[in-house]
Amino acid sequence: MTIRISLPADIEAKLRECAAAEGKDPSTLALEALQEKLGGRNAASGPPSSVERIAAWERFVARMCDWTKTLPSGHRVDDTREGIYQGRGE
Repeated sequence: MTIRISLPADIEAKLRECAAAEGKDPSTLALEALQEKLGGRNAASGPPSSVERIAAWERFVARMCDWTKTLPSGHRVDDTREGIYQGRGE
């Protein structure tokens, strides 16, 4: 089946960025994201290999690290030692 969708520019840029980071083309990454969202792997393909599990873990960690560094407002979190203790004791 072929489905055409129009992506907003920011989503397209993020898709291309993530695909490049994983060494994949954007359509492959989009298909994988849909498969994950719609129920994961095909049951006929069996359980994920250790390489697939490690790759999934690395993607999860990368998303979480990026999420924790940026607030919803778009401001970056200052988690340096100085930033943590700023305004205390002086």
